[in-house]
Amino acid sequence: MVRRIWYIWSLLTFGVLLTACIGPASNVPTPTPPRGSIATAPSAPVTPVPTASAAVNATPASATAVPAGISPVPQPAQPAEPGTTGERAKPDYPGIWGIWGDGTSKEGKPWYKGQIVTIGWDAIEPVDNHFDWTMLDNDINTVAADGLYVMVLVYTGRQTPEWIYGAGVPRVQTDFERDSSYPYYLNDNNGDADGDDPGEFRYYFKRMIASVAQHLNQLNSTTSLPSYGRIIAIQGPVGASGDPHPYQVAGATDNKAEDKNSSFGEGTQYAISDNAWQDYEKEMFHYYYDQYKATQPKVHVLLNIADNKQLYDWGITQLPGIWLKYNRVGDRYQNNREFDDADASSGSWVWDSVREFHNGVAYRSRSEMDLTDQGWFTEAPVWNMYWTNLWDLHTGMDMHNILAADLQNPAFYDGFAFYSKYAGYKDPRDSIGVWIALRDGLDMADTQRIPESIYGPEKRGKNSERYLTIAHAFAPYGAQQNDMDALNKTSWAALNDVGWRIYPGNYQMWLYQKDPNETSQGLWRVGPQDQAYGRFARRFDHAHGKDRMAFDIDARFFFDGPLNGAYPVTIRVVYLDQGSGQWALTYDAVGNPDKTAVVVTKTNTGRWKEQTVTISDGYFGNRGPNQTDLSLLNLDSDDDIFHMIELTRATGYRIGYFGEGEIAQ
Repeated sequence: MVRRIWYIWSLLTFGVLLTACIGPASNVPTPTPPRGSIATAPSAPVTPVPTASAAVNATPASATAVPAGISPVPQPAQPAEPGTTGERAKPDYPGIWGIWGDGTSKEGKPWYKGQIVTIGWDAIEPVDNHFDWTMLDNDINTVAADGLYVMVLVYTGRQTPEWIYGAGVPRVQTDFERDSSYPYYLNDNNGDADGDDPGEFRYYFKRMIASVAQHLNQLNSTTSLPSYGRIIAIQGPVGASGDPHPYQVAGATDNKAEDKNSSFGEGTQYAISDNAWQDYEKEMFHYYYDQYKATQPKVHVLLNIADNKQLYDWGITQLPGIWLKYNRVGDRYQNNREFDDADASSGSWVWDSVREFHNGVAYRSRSEMDLTDQGWFTEAPVWNMYWTNLWDLHTGMDMHNILAADLQNPAFYDGFAFYSKYAGYKDPRDSIGVWIALRDGLDMADTQRIPESIYGPEKRGKNSERYLTIAHAFAPYGAQQNDMDALNKTSWAALNDVGWRIYPGNYQMWLYQKDPNETSQGLWRVGPQDQAYGRFARRFDHAHGKDRMAFDIDARFFFDGPLNGAYPVTIRVVYLDQGSGQWALTYDAVGNPDKTAVVVTKTNTGRWKEQTVTISDGYFGNRGPNQTDLSLLNLDSDDDIFHMIELTRATGYRIGYFGEGEIAQ
C-alpha cells in the first residue's frame, strides 16, 4: 500500500513538544490505517496462564501471578492513568479542563488538560478601535506556562463596551442584576438591511472578532511566548452570555422553551423574533468560523449551536469540523429529555451523530459542570461527579469543564483520570481500550418496558403516581424518588432514579452487554459513597436463572477481524466485595471460545474492588456464548454485583488520525 506523505512541523514550548500536521481532507470518511500506522510493541509469547497485569490499568508490580481457577489477591478499585507509548492515537488536549477560576496548578494532576480563559469585550476594546491586550495576554500566558492548553471566550452582551452606545447602537436596559445594558444586535441605522455599517452593532462586533483572531494567531505562533502552540480554540458567544439568547432579565431561566419572554425582548421595541435571531446567529457564527480558517497552528472555533436542531443541522453542514458546546450534557447525567427527544435542547440528537468521526471529521465538544452546589449533587458528590464523567464519555464529549474548587478535590481525581484517559477518541481503532459501566435507567416514558396498564398512564411525564409506582417496584433494588415536584423536569434538588426520556441502559465506549435486562438485574445506590462506583450497578439473579452476563467488543477495535493472540490485552473488572461467593471471567481464547481467565472469591469487606488480568491468547471473534467475546459467570447462588469491565491494550491501535488533518509524532 502506498503510504500517505505527511507534512510535519514541530512546536517547542518550554520543553514541551506539541505537534500537529496537515492530513487527510476533512470531508472524506475515516481511512483504513496504512501500513506503519499501527502502534507496535515487541511481540509477547502466547501463554494460556493469565497473570496479574503490569500494563495499562495494571495491578501493582508486587501482585503475584497465579494459575487460572485460583483467586489472586484482589486490589482496591482505583482507575489508573494509561501508560505512555510515545505514539499518540488522539490529540493531547481532550480531558478535564478548568473554567471560571484560576490558580489551580497542573502539578500532580496529569489528567488536567486545559483552562478556559474568559474576558469581556469591554476589557479588550475600552476605547473605540483601540485594543488593550494586556489582561488577555497575561491570563493566556500564565495558563500556558503551567503546561495547560487554552480556549479563549470573549463575552459580549452586557460586557459590550460602553462607548458603543454613543456610536449609534441602541441600549437595551433590563433588570438583570438590578441594572444591565445590552446592545440591540440588529440595529440598521441606514436601512440597507446589512446591519454592519459604522454606527451599527455588527460593524463593531465583526471588527472585534477579526482583531481577536489576528492577535490570537500571533500569540499562538510566537516561539518566545508561553502561549506558543497552546491556544487550541476560541468560543464565540454572540448574545447575552455563552448561551444563545439576546438579553437577560431578573429571574429568567435562560431557556426560551420554558420562559418565552425571559430573554428575547418580546413586548419591547427591541424584541427579536426566532427567525431574526437565528439568521443573526448564522451570520455571526459563520463570520467567527471564517476568521480562524487560516490560523497556524490551528485555532478551532467552538460555537453554541445546540439551542435547536435546525441551527445545529445548519452548523454541522455549513461549518465542517466546528466545535460544539454540549450545554446541559456536562452538568450531570440523567437529565430529563436527554434521550430520544427531537425537541429537547441538548438532547441525544446533539451528540449521537458526532460522538464518533462524522464523515471522517472530528466535531469536538465541551460543556461545564458548574452546579455542584445543588442538592442533587451534594447528596453523593463522589458518585455524581464520577458518573457525570462516564456519561460525558458515553456521549463523546471531549472537554469537561470543572470549577476550580472541584479540580482541587482529591475525592474526584480517580474519575477525572478515567475521563481524560478516554476523552477524545472518536474511533475504536484508535482507542487504547473499551469499557462498559453497568447501569439501568428507569425511563417512565418507556411504556413498553413499563406498561401503563400496571404503572399508570405516562401523560408526557406529568403523572406523579407513575413515578412513585415505578420507584416502589424497584425499591428492593435501591431505587428512590426523592423529589416529586420535578415530574418531567430534571430535579436539581434531590437524586431521583425514575426520569422522563432518560438514557435507558449502560454507559459504554465500544463494549456492549448482550440483553442486559434479560441477563442481569439493575441496582441503584450500591456500596459506600466514598467510592465512586455505586450510583448504579448490575448483579446476577440466580433465582431467575441470570447467571451469565455476556459482552461484545466492537468489531472495529480489532480492525474487523479476530485478534487471534496477536498481542496481549488487559481486562479489569470492578466488583462489590459483598458476600463470600465466587465468580469467573471468561473470554473467547485461541482454542477455547469460553476460557476461564480468573476465578474470584469474595471476602465480604463491603468495599468495591477490582480484579485485573492480562491474557496473551485472546481470539475475540464472537465465538463465546450468544456470539460474544467476554462473560462474567456466577459460580454459586451468591448474586455478585459489578460496576465495570474495561479491556485495554498497550499496542495495536491506529496512530495519527485525528479527524482534522492533524498527525502526531
